[in-house]
Amino acid sequence: MLYLDCSSGVSGDMLISALIDLGADFEKIREKLSGVADLSVRDVKKLGVKAKKFDAKFRVGKRRYIDLDREIQDLNVSEKTKILARNILRELAISEARVHNKDINEVHLHDAIDCVVDAVAVALALEDLKLIDKEIYCSVVSVGKLAPATLEIIRKNSIPIKFISDKEITTPTGVAILSNIVTEFKEVELVGREGYGAGNMDLKRPNVLRAILGREMVLLESNVDDCSPEIISYLMERIMDEGALDIHVVPVIMKKGRLGHLIRILTDDPEKFSRILMEETGTLGVRVLPISYRFEADREIREIKIKIHGNEEKISIKKSRYGEKPEFDDVRRIAKKYGIKYRDVLKEFYSEKTRDS
Repeated sequence: MLYLDCSSGVSGDMLISALIDLGADFEKIREKLSGVADLSVRDVKKLGVKAKKFDAKFRVGKRRYIDLDREIQDLNVSEKTKILARNILRELAISEARVHNKDINEVHLHDAIDCVVDAVAVALALEDLKLIDKEIYCSVVSVGKLAPATLEIIRKNSIPIKFISDKEITTPTGVAILSNIVTEFKEVELVGREGYGAGNMDLKRPNVLRAILGREMVLLESNVDDCSPEIISYLMERIMDEGALDIHVVPVIMKKGRLGHLIRILTDDPEKFSRILMEETGTLGVRVLPISYRFEADREIREIKIKIHGNEEKISIKKSRYGEKPEFDDVRRIAKKYGIKYRDVLKEFYSEKTRDS
C-alpha cells in the first residue's frame, strides 16, 4: 500500500515529486506529456531533507475545462490513466464551477495546464508503481490560507485538515488528487521505501510531502504456557532470521495460576509470522494489533574504524540526537575474529570515539 504524509501540505507537484522519488519512471511521464509541457526533475534540500522537485514549462494555452478534458482524452496513455486524470480534472472543474456559479463546461481553471500535467503525471506515476486501484492512505492534511476551490473540495470530500500556517501550503490540485486516490484518511505506520516531494516554499519546517510504499506495521501477540526455554530461544532466532522487525517475550501469569510467556512480534507480514508462531509453539491463536502511531527519533548510520591487534576494523554506529551505540553484529564479529572478549571490543570502540571527539 501507499501512505501519504501531508503534514506540510499538499500540491500536485509535491505528490508527483514524491512518487518519482519512490521510483516512478520520470522519463515515461516526460515522454507521454511531451506535447503538453517540457518537464524536468531535480534534487533539492528543504531544511536538510533530500527531496525531488518536479517542474513544468507549459506549451498549451487552453483554460476551459471542456478543452482540457479533450486534451487528456487525446493523450497516448492507458485507459486507467485517462479515467483517473479526467476524474481529478473534473473534481477541480466542479469546485470552480460551484465557487463561481458557472456551468462546468464553461468554467476557466486558473492553473489550467498545470492541472492537466499534474493529473496525468500522478496517474502515470501510480500506474508505473502498480498502485492504481490499490490501497492508499493519507494523513490529516495540513493547511494554511485556503483558496475557495480548495475549501470546496475539502468540504465535499470530508478531508480532515489542520491549520499550521498562514501561507497557501495546500492547493486545489493537491486536494483534488487526494479526493480521487485516497482510500482512507488515517494515520498509518508503514515499513518500506520512502520518497520525498518538495514544494515551492521555504517554511519553518521542511516543505516536503513524504510518500511511503510498503506494508502496514502490526503487533502480533500470543500467550503460550507449554514451551520450554529452548523452544522460545529458537523461536526468537527464527523470527528474526525470517525478517521480523522485532520480537520480545514477557513472562506472565496466566489463568489458573499457570506460568507462561507473552510473545510479541513487530512485523509488516502478519500472515507469515502468525503461521511461524503457531508452527513453533503450537499456540491456537494470534492477536493482530494495529500500530496507530510510532514516535521515532531522527537517526543516521555511519561507520568508524577501530584498531584491533594492529588491524583496522569497521563498526557501524546508530546515532540520534539522544545518543549512539555500536552495531551488535559488528562487535560480535570482531570479538570472534580475534578471539577476544566482547567488552574489550566495546572498550576500544569507546576509546576511539573519545579520540575522535
